[in-house]
Amino acid sequence: MIVGQVTASQTSTEAHTNQMESVNYNLNDGVATIRIDDGKRNALSPQVLQEIYQALDRAESDRATVIITGRESVFSAGFDLNVMKRGGVNTLRMLRAGYGLTARVMAYPYPVIVACNGHVMAMGVFLMLSADYVLGSRGDFKISANEVAIGMTIPRAGMQPESADGATRLRQRAAWSCRWPLRWRRS
Repeated sequence: MIVGQVTASQTSTEAHTNQMESVNYNLNDGVATIRIDDGKRNALSPQVLQEIYQALDRAESDRATVIITGRESVFSAGFDLNVMKRGGVNTLRMLRAGYGLTARVMAYPYPVIVACNGHVMAMGVFLMLSADYVLGSRGDFKISANEVAIGMTIPRAGMQPESADGATRLRQRAAWSCRWPLRWRRS
């Protein structure tokens, strides 16, 4: 590449925004916002999961703090029930990708914040809980792990956010706080 020339592949990188079919990636001042919006309930279908993984990979290459959020009034309804009803290999792949996503979020080398802006159900709850920090909006929203509501045992992957190497996550948070100290202002 000749210095000073901009190639077509660089143009999209410089824009700092990438719209996939159901996930939007926007980088601004070292903060990557990953917005899930499938136009409905933000079901974690195989496609949506793949797009979230791609957005996290991009954020990591950008060395960005991540904010994961959803469309207006819904963070995520959990796994795509249409895929679940069909069963088979695609269902197993979706489950593996979804449970792996909680581990991916917990292993992310920079802070991950979930801005829970509405309803969150099932696997969406476990995704939310795998973040370093969770912020919520006011509203008449439902947050529910339906496994608990129907008396099922919570899947091992659902318990992982609480039992994962908490000491490592705590050290990461402490290091992040020391690197970028918060400044409080009194109003």
